Amino acid sequence: MLPDTRSLLLNGIEFLQDKGATPAEDYTHSVPGLQEQLLDAGAEEFGIITEAVRAPFNVLGLYLLQKLRKGIAGARSDDSKSIKGDLITWLVPTNEDRLIPPLNHSQKCLRGFHHPRTGMLLCPVDLDWGDADIRSKLDNGSLAPTGDQWPLFIYENETYDPSDGWSGFLRGVLLVKAYKQIFLSPSSVEHTDRSKSSRIGNARLHGMKCVNVPSIAYIATQVRFTLSSASTFARSDEVSDSGRFYDNLMEFLLQPDEQEEVAELLVWWNR
Repeated sequence: MLPDTRSLLLNGIEFLQDKGATPAEDYTHSVPGLQEQLLDAGAEEFGIITEAVRAPFNVLGLYLLQKLRKGIAGARSDDSKSIKGDLITWLVPTNEDRLIPPLNHSQKCLRGFHHPRTGMLLCPVDLDWGDADIRSKLDNGSLAPTGDQWPLFIYENETYDPSDGWSGFLRGVLLVKAYKQIFLSPSSVEHTDRSKSSRIGNARLHGMKCVNVPSIAYIATQVRFTLSSASTFARSDEVSDSGRFYDNLMEFLLQPDEQEEVAELLVWWNR
């Protein structure tokens, strides 16, 4: 039976995080054309190539993991940069022409709970942003939300209904704009007509034909990080707790009891 190459890659994460040496990469360089074949191979082809060069699956799997991690880190950084400045423009309320006080498009130190607009959007829905004491504690860090609390911005119209947690859930306008910017193109953000996009987006480039659960969770995590004052987007970041937020969101969306609502959510996103 051919192994699950994705599992091989994931199982090597701990190894590559602790080891600086990359013998797998040295090995692949010794076989002409092997790198290109591995990176383009499906599961069956991966098995055939492995057998042909008589290399253990874990060695080639670790090589692919290294390449995957480099690609993901680069893409994640590019996505963060893509919305870092534009998000400030998106934050301006419809009845106003600018943020008060203003925010720098390229710096994040005054975002998060240090600013009334970003603070309100990041405030967990189980906390009252209207409470001055809550705002003060969030601002000075004596009250620190965790990745298992849902922020207000993920809800449609920035409105949370405590009697119906699914009402507007993951339908926030910032999510839609960020999704379009990252997966379609910047020119698509203000248009509903995809034909007006001036260039091919990431979704089309990578054969992504519809919005799915992981991509929604990823965008929510990106927007949450961009709204925050955290400077580094990493799973180990303790300021925005991005890794925990993404994991909890994915875990919730994959719960069997939530699948009817998740299906409705995907219909909404793919309309």
